Amino acid sequence: MKISVVTVVRNACENIHKTVESVLSQSYADIEYIILDGLSTDGTTEILHNYEDRLSKLIVEKDNGLYDAMNKALKVATGDFLIFMNSGDTFYSSQTIETVVKQLVDNKCVFYGNVIQKNPDTGKENFFGGVFGKHRLCFKNICHQSIFYPISVYKQYNYNLTYKIFADYYYNLTLIADRINFRYMDLIVSYFELGGLSNTGDKQLAKDKGKIILHKFGMYYYLYYIFKKNIRIRQVFRLMNSKN
Repeated sequence: MKISVVTVVRNACENIHKTVESVLSQSYADIEYIILDGLSTDGTTEILHNYEDRLSKLIVEKDNGLYDAMNKALKVATGDFLIFMNSGDTFYSSQTIETVVKQLVDNKCVFYGNVIQKNPDTGKENFFGGVFGKHRLCFKNICHQSIFYPISVYKQYNYNLTYKIFADYYYNLTLIADRINFRYMDLIVSYFELGGLSNTGDKQLAKDKGKIILHKFGMYYYLYYIFKKNIRIRQVFRLMNSKN
């Protein structure tokens, strides 16, 4: 079984080596490692060229943002399963993919596990994962550094470029709405570094989220989302008033 690992990067010279070394040090042999560099200007490209003979593909060209580059990767990847690893992220151990492959028993199913979230400023680590059903997905996304998409899925679906920061969230909601099976693996896949684009929020997705849930999951989950969201808003106001 071939596993495609994809790193999309632009201007990350301080962290890119950690991710590349983590992928290249995996004990599993059949890995296709693809890196797309969106014309970095800080020396990242030069670092990547030093690894070029050990990479399956190094694509250095202009893109229209993170998810445009990820869509390009979906077109060129050939693995039976694919996982995205951002710059700064690393696999949990050198045996991670070897361990995961033993659980990838259905080539039409998306498999996901857990991650350790790392705060680069404080060094603090938090576990993030567990089973994601529709109720939980109304508010949280599965970390894509823990997801292995089968080729039957990633060749059929692209990321929606309307959403600049959380198109991966929309992607997963779409797959589940289309009855693609997601299967949980009770293991840690990667260390996921907090910060970057995900901390800036996605105004368009925040604006559209209610109607997305209604369209993808139906009225029950839409009402659940609105109810829970309003409770959280009231809790925030109570907390603010108590401090005043």
